[in-house]
Amino acid sequence: MKPKVFIVTIFCLISAFSLLTVYPNASAFSLRWLPPTSPSHFQAEEIKILKKVGEIGEKFGEGEEDYFWHIDDLCCDDEGNLYVADSGWNKIFKFSPEGKFLGSFGREGQGPGEFMGQPRRLPLSISYGNDGHLYVFDSGNQRIAKFTLEGNYLDQIFPRFFTYDDSLVANSKGELIVIAKQGEFTLAVYNEQGELVKTILPRKEFYRYRFSPEPPGFPRTIIHLKLRKAFSRKDHLYVVSNLSLEIFQFDEDFNLVNKFKIKNSRFENDFKKSLKEAVSKGRYRTAFHELLVDDKENLYLFYFNSSFNCEEMYQFSPNGQFKNIMLLPEETLGTYALYQDKIFGCIDNHKIGIYLK
Repeated sequence: MKPKVFIVTIFCLISAFSLLTVYPNASAFSLRWLPPTSPSHFQAEEIKILKKVGEIGEKFGEGEEDYFWHIDDLCCDDEGNLYVADSGWNKIFKFSPEGKFLGSFGREGQGPGEFMGQPRRLPLSISYGNDGHLYVFDSGNQRIAKFTLEGNYLDQIFPRFFTYDDSLVANSKGELIVIAKQGEFTLAVYNEQGELVKTILPRKEFYRYRFSPEPPGFPRTIIHLKLRKAFSRKDHLYVVSNLSLEIFQFDEDFNLVNKFKIKNSRFENDFKKSLKEAVSKGRYRTAFHELLVDDKENLYLFYFNSSFNCEEMYQFSPNGQFKNIMLLPEETLGTYALYQDKIFGCIDNHKIGIYLK
């Protein structure tokens, strides 16, 4: 081969590799990827595509109401059973780890064990607590209801200054951590009796913008889009600020023990670009729409990368060290649940995908 032809061939191969695209519906594999926007030509990141292993479709049972009307939220218990909050039916649907329908509970109303959700207007959120119970955040009735895993109603609490919170969490004592809508702190802790016992994370710590000045006219009330939170099995609380792009770690007594900045060049390059566009229109770009913690306290942050038009899951160690990136093999709505190596994600408001990481 002539030298000029050889050089042109090598150049084309390098260019093609740098523009490599990850296509959906591929089987699970790992590759070394250098995004074209990466600031360094010497830093590659390992990216893995999750493998789809199942799907829960629109019709999953024999009953007239055994299909999804409008999925709002998901969670898993310690056995891997999946619970789906549906504000269309005002029900909680239960499935096995393999996606087999096991039953449902709840109905529309204002009585014990009833919900007043409405699709897109009054959503329901659901969480499995470290105390072994289910908690449903009912926007319509402005309360949090507590259930057994079989769907038996136990109790309810009415948080002070109610505001929607779709990352409701409970520790092994049954203490609930919810957004504090007003006051000097970001989060409020309620005991099993529904009494406010503690407030944590000062707003001045939370309200620090990392890549832009505070947008003029941007409301300073804390809403669910501004933070995500999750408990580890050891009752360690992790809180993500979508403003400062930091993760705050609290011990089992709610003492702040660590905080770290979320750092990754692929994320930062895309977020800065999309944030600039949003701020120019008087809005703010929400970074992470889900935070999950596994049994080893690895953290998983979900982010939609507009540069590559794909949903990404960033894994960090408990002390903030970046580990890898995982991509969803298809478009999803950004609502997830985790059990061991299995991820459940809403494909749309009527279907749930089951993936392996």
